[in-house]
Amino acid sequence: MQELLPPLRSVREHFIIYPAQKNKKEAYITFKTFSEKGFLHDLATCRAVITNGGFSLMSEAVALQKPIYSIPVRHQYEQIFNAQLVARAKIGEHHDSIDVHSLKHFLKNLPLYERNIKKYSRCGNDELIRIVDGIISDVSDQKNTKPL
Repeated sequence: MQELLPPLRSVREHFIIYPAQKNKKEAYITFKTFSEKGFLHDLATCRAVITNGGFSLMSEAVALQKPIYSIPVRHQYEQIFNAQLVARAKIGEHHDSIDVHSLKHFLKNLPLYERNIKKYSRCGNDELIRIVDGIISDVSDQKNTKPL
């Protein structure tokens, strides 16, 4: 977390950092201990998310239409892949580390990422259920045509 602080302190935007060891506030940065209710509220009301490349928070951010600045854990293929998908979909950015220049670039481009994420095609449960039902039906039909 320490590598995040200098770039965040250099930009005049409000940031909330989870999880912190204790609740405290300094200039434009608020540190919060983990609280599921508080975290969900902050996630739902934030403008964007700065995170590693973990699937859970990234998928929650996409579902809530929040642009993503991703710094995947080094040598973690899944996280790197997730971050690359975010950048390729133009709903955020993928960086190996955080610095003032890339953070300002991300913030400057938030309107673009917000527009893109609102148009981002998300498959809902209805679509998934339709696909699974189709596969089950195909398999069932194949079983019924085979001789005993």
